[in-house]
Amino acid sequence: MNTKPPAGFYSAEGDPPETVRYWNGNEWAGAPVANLNNSLLAYHKSDLASTGRRIGAGIIDHVLWNVFYTIVVFSNTHDMTPIGTNRVLLTERTDLAAVAIYATIGSILLTLMVAFWGATPGKLLTGIRIVNHDNMATRPGLLTAFRRSTIYLIGGVLVGSGPLIAIGHIVNSIVVATDDHNQSINDRIGKTRVVNKLAVDMKIQEIRRQT
Repeated sequence: MNTKPPAGFYSAEGDPPETVRYWNGNEWAGAPVANLNNSLLAYHKSDLASTGRRIGAGIIDHVLWNVFYTIVVFSNTHDMTPIGTNRVLLTERTDLAAVAIYATIGSILLTLMVAFWGATPGKLLTGIRIVNHDNMATRPGLLTAFRRSTIYLIGGVLVGSGPLIAIGHIVNSIVVATDDHNQSINDRIGKTRVVNKLAVDMKIQEIRRQT
């Protein structure tokens, strides 16, 4: 048996996000109004990081990652000198397992930065932050950060720097540029937004003033 909720303000199906409407106990009454409890936490389109900043942050991250990856590869490449019949043949061998391990560690560290700081190095340098889908005042947290970083974690395990991560950056840039809310594939997977740091700071200050 279905029971009707008591009278009060609730989110009504079909109404704009972050609004509530009065339920008199039997039916909806009046027009939707802003949900004052959540309005400070909700993002607005003007708060979103621009496509240019996001692409710039991605380029910085990719350059830094490739520097890290190159150092790892060179530090795990060793000379081998098998002895031939008349000469010594000099060859090189790269410890791919070690490279994959270091690349995975690097990917995990970046994911932890997203979880606790809300940013990768590129985003820190360009003044943008990753926040939860519906709450600008909170960082993603561990579960959301790992879910959001799925593509790069797989890339770290399989190919370290390689084509997969490079392609991921290119595809994400195209998706961000064509999406109404500037969301990348990672944002959709992790249910996150990328906003300007200044917007986040202003929201938090306003919340602190009202609490």
